[in-house]
Amino acid sequence: AVRGAAPAGRCRTGSLKASIGRVDAGAGQRHAPLVLTNTSNRNCWVYGFVGLVMFDAKGDALRTRVRRENVPPHRVTLRPGAAAHARLHWTTVPTGDETSCPTAARLMIIPPDETAHLEIRFGGTVCGDGSLGITPMAPGSKL
Repeated sequence: AVRGAAPAGRCRTGSLKASIGRVDAGAGQRHAPLVLTNTSNRNCWVYGFVGLVMFDAKGDALRTRVRRENVPPHRVTLRPGAAAHARLHWTTVPTGDETSCPTAARLMIIPPDETAHLEIRFGGTVCGDGSLGITPMAPGSKL
């Protein structure tokens, strides 16, 4: 540690950029890294789970049920320009009494422990009554 340097604080929404990495598709399942990149000029850290809300093309909120996967969270320190990711999982096959599933247009992302949000384009068709599985933030931008 550099003498006299302030310890890294939590990454605030205003110093993060969100993106979705490459979507892996198979047998009605979709996985993609939800990436948060530190756009500030100082180190900061993320810990735990993001919050998510899907919106359709008209801007109406879609039912979104975030399912936190049973993975222990770890603090991830991000240097300026560095990224952390969470694994996002959803299914595209109707379940139960679903006959069709809504297609999202945008995804609102609330970084861990923040209240302000980021919004990105997200064209996922999400079945399972809006269920999105998510892991805690982990280092890097790849699954």
